[in-house]
Amino acid sequence: MISGILDIYLKAIQDVESDELENMLLQGTMIALWYDWQMALQHLESRQATAHILSKTLEYVPKLTNDFEVKKFMLGLTALLVPPNQAQLPQVIQQNIAAIM
Repeated sequence: MISGILDIYLKAIQDVESDELENMLLQGTMIALWYDWQMALQHLESRQATAHILSKTLEYVPKLTNDFEVKKFMLGLTALLVPPNQAQLPQVIQQNIAAIM
């Protein structure tokens, strides 16, 4: 289920023409990470999209103005920081822990 939703988001984010839509797609991705970080990360990794999504996410964080946006981004990013074993995280996430914080 999450993989199907993430595929829709990833396809849409490739052709996105507005910042608002891209923001919403990233919010959806953050919620997927919060719901099941391991499955979501595995899927992003299988699509070689983790680095792109993380880069876009970190780019958007300073631009967030609405509480609901901030909450969704915080939930997703926080999910990346609490796995039982940091070694389970993709290298791009491990290298960006400070930026995520």
